[in-house]
Amino acid sequence: MEAVKCEIEACTNSSKYFHKELEIRICEQHFKPSQKNQCVRLGQLNEVEDALRVVKTCINNFCTGVELGDNIASIKKCKHFAEQVNHKVAQVSKGIESAKSSDDLQSHDCLESEVKDITSELYHCEFFTHFCVKNYMTLMCDYLKIDHNKVSELISPEDEIRNFKEKLEEKEQELENMEDKYRQICERIINDIGLDTKESLLKSYKIVTDLELIQKNDRVLIFNCDTEEDTEFMKAIGDNILPNCSRLRLDSITSDVKLFKNFICSSFPETVQWFHLNCNGEIIDCQEIIETIHYVSPHISLEFYIYNMRISQFQMKYILQSICKNQKIFGFGYCKFELDSVPSFQYCLDGSIIEFLSFCGNGRSKYSDWQKHPERFSNLIEGLSQSKDFKKNFKMIQMLNCGMKKQHVRGVLDKFDFKQVEIIEHSA
Repeated sequence: MEAVKCEIEACTNSSKYFHKELEIRICEQHFKPSQKNQCVRLGQLNEVEDALRVVKTCINNFCTGVELGDNIASIKKCKHFAEQVNHKVAQVSKGIESAKSSDDLQSHDCLESEVKDITSELYHCEFFTHFCVKNYMTLMCDYLKIDHNKVSELISPEDEIRNFKEKLEEKEQELENMEDKYRQICERIINDIGLDTKESLLKSYKIVTDLELIQKNDRVLIFNCDTEEDTEFMKAIGDNILPNCSRLRLDSITSDVKLFKNFICSSFPETVQWFHLNCNGEIIDCQEIIETIHYVSPHISLEFYIYNMRISQFQMKYILQSICKNQKIFGFGYCKFELDSVPSFQYCLDGSIIEFLSFCGNGRSKYSDWQKHPERFSNLIEGLSQSKDFKKNFKMIQMLNCGMKKQHVRGVLDKFDFKQVEIIEHSA
């Protein structure tokens, strides 16, 4: 990335870091060690890309080597592992291209972390490490000018490895059977205790996981689909319905979408006042969980927020139609909308009681990028203005991290006859 001057006033040094909170570039002189967690080192994106190329080359060579094997079961497992890694590599590659095109400096450290996670997976995969050792041995034979075939039995103990793999598969099957029995026991425990009250829920969770269920400020119940304890409990809960609660949050649903859907359909409370979905999680195509949004809406009495979704115009219509008669407060957080044209919301908002809409984080470059494309926000408001029912009740809008000046937001609202709508929170 081409260096630019430090953005601290009167400083003429070349910038070396990007301060994520202040959203400015700073030089080495103005960087302090205490700011390390708030700063991204400029230029590291090329290093991330180079590291990803190394990982990608390694996994491609691994795939080629696997195809030459003779153990069908091993080939199948190795190929499955390689496909998973390649999928993650492709996602990071897209992230790098997106960061390059949009100059999204805040995503650099996130991309670096994702490459490290992929590399860690390779280090901990038995198949991959065996492949690396075997190939290194072959390279050393070539280097020492020794016929590999003559010493292959000594430096490639295939029989021992095969026996080890067979024993490992047996242990994996035993572990799977034990996990099934454990879940059955957990279900019996939960059925005996019941989940009629919050106290019984916390007691059941403690018995099953030996941990306390996360409660933020003692009010918000949080289930996270990427933690072992929460997923075990969500599987063990069976058809038991969670007790009514004031605040509930389900995070990281991309880790196990099937589990999330089963949990929603079988165990979602009869009534929740405040529900936030995928607040901490990777961005997901809304189509994967859109039916669950329709399902839970009637059970939410006050406030419903969805986060980290890619949402087409058709999907947005479906969501608004599903929630507009049930929710007075609704929010889209850190979502990527398809708004290059004006959506037709005229009929999907019939009977709307929505009074408050939140669009926190949607304007960032990684998402809907309203800073560079303010017309997309204008298209959204114009689409909403088509509904008389919506217009009649809509009173407040929240616009944190929207990428636009407050005067512009106000101007768009006024243009489409939303002069009564108050901008309660705003930040560009």
